[in-house]
Amino acid sequence: MGLPVLQVHRDTDTRICAALTTVVNQDDVFANFLLVASHGDICTHGAGALTANADEVYVHNILVVGHEADAAICGQSHAGSAPTTEGSPDVFVGS
Repeated sequence: MGLPVLQVHRDTDTRICAALTTVVNQDDVFANFLLVASHGDICTHGAGALTANADEVYVHNILVVGHEADAAICGQSHAGSAPTTEGSPDVFVGS
């Protein structure tokens, strides 16, 4: 049994806290004309760094983030990760 198949999370896709993802780690890898999010990308609330979960899928040597609807809910303070609520409709990572 392989890894779950996840939608690729991208720049301006939403987070559980109503913020939008802001891709800061790269500027040239796209899915559906939006930059692909990777580990450490922040959100429009100014923090809420993403934690990568796409095993063995990288953008410029940084793990990619796949949308995972059942991730733990974060607080507005963004002390940790700010889980995603959206991803690409047709670009996926996993197996």
